[in-house]
Formats: sequence, C-alpha cells, structure tokens
Amino acid sequence: MAISFGCGNDCDPEHTKSTYYDGKGILISYDTTHKRIDFDTINGPFVLFQHFRFSEICEHVYDADWVERLYFAIPDSLTEFKLMDSAIYSSNCYYERSAAWSYNQQVVDKGIIEGNKFANGDWRINVDIVVNEPDIFPAGTVKRLKFESLFPR
Repeated sequence: MAISFGCGNDCDPEHTKSTYYDGKGILISYDTTHKRIDFDTINGPFVLFQHFRFSEICEHVYDADWVERLYFAIPDSLTEFKLMDSAIYSSNCYYERSAAWSYNQQVVDKGIIEGNKFANGDWRINVDIVVNEPDIFPAGTVKRLKFESLFPR
C-alpha cells in the first residue's frame, strides 16, 4: 500500500549500481533459530559481484520504495565465465528484495549469469535468472531478473 500526500512529480528515478571486489567471496548459511539466510563476505581467491536496483523514490509517496540486491562470486583466476543453474548455486548467488511491506531472500539456482573482463579491469555481466516471489504472492509465483551491466573497476 502506498500513501500519497501533496502534488507534483518530485521523484528520484529508478536506478542501479554495480560493483565488484577482488579478494572477496560469499559465505551463506541458514539460521534455524530465526529461519533466515545469513550472508557474509569473506576474504579469499574470489571476485565478488554486487548489483543493486533501487526503486523510484518520491517525496510525496510513503512506503513504496524497494531495493533488489544480487550477489555472486567467481574464482579470481577467471576472465570470462558462464554459470548455468547448479553452477549459479555453486557461486553462492544470493538475491534479496526489501520493501516496506515485504522481504525476500534466497539462494539462486535457476538461470544464466555470464561475464567478460575487459583489459581495463571492468566487467560486462549478463544476468537472466529466476527467483521466487515472497509469501505475499500466491505460492509458486516466480520473477525473472534479466539485465546487462558494466561493473566498473
């Protein structure tokens, strides 16, 4: 539910941010007490990729903003890769979406993630994955995330 007050279009547009870190990996575990996935970064021979997608934010609309986050890691010896399904799972690919009225987190195991490293150190990453929608949607509802992004040095 979004609550709106006032007039005008004083909104910041939807945007993304893509980054990567050499020497970082992902450790994923399940917290049985709180029934959630715990996500930590670790030092190691990996490259950690992070992609954030932020909703439009409007001063006159409350509780409508959200953010999606996607994390995955590859061995630091690679300069190109293509991960499919179980290989995505092996990369500890982690998806999270948080919003005012819902929260969704999961390990990703369906789709394709591929990338190439340029000579200047930037990465071009293509993502086409499927994630489950949170419990506020009917059971079995999935969402496709598809994007291409430059992950700058």
